[in-house]
Amino acid sequence: MRVPIKLANARLAACRKWNYCSHAVLSLVPVCRPGLGTMAVDDKWRLYYDPDFIRDTPPDELVGVILHEVSHLILKHHKRAKQLVPPGAFEIWNVACDLGINSILRGENITLPEG
Repeated sequence: MRVPIKLANARLAACRKWNYCSHAVLSLVPVCRPGLGTMAVDDKWRLYYDPDFIRDTPPDELVGVILHEVSHLILKHHKRAKQLVPPGAFEIWNVACDLGINSILRGENITLPEG
């Protein structure tokens, strides 16, 4: 399956899984970033993705990653980071946010990639 189609299918499945967040999921603007190794978002609602990551990740895990990334935006991590995180500590902040989001997703039995 081609990467854009697999990503579109995963976004649609994410909308079905969290229908109350479907507007947020569909507001993400996909941006291809070869070599990224994963997916990420920025405060402009761009969803960066590595085509190899999309190709190699099972569909149910892609849904989990999309819900993970949109959660950063819904929870306004980017806005709070600007106010709370001192210079040089963003990576620690991001890991803490990731752990919090993953705990919520796992509590809802949403599949996430290992690591």
